Amino acid sequence: MLSILAAELAWYNSREGDKSKVKVLKIFSIIGGLIGIAILVIFALCYHYDMNAAIAWMDTY
Repeated sequence: MLSILAAELAWYNSREGDKSKVKVLKIFSIIGGLIGIAILVIFALCYHYDMNAAIAWMDTY
């Protein structure tokens, strides 16, 4: 969700002509998207193999 918001802000700022903020927001949107995908993949793998392992993994951190 945050990555979508950052991408919208980057697009809006690019229309306004402020290029330095756009670069930072694009980087944040890419990083946010990758983190979100990584979390989904981890939970999907944990759920696929063992739900108890996923719960135990969450309790350790």
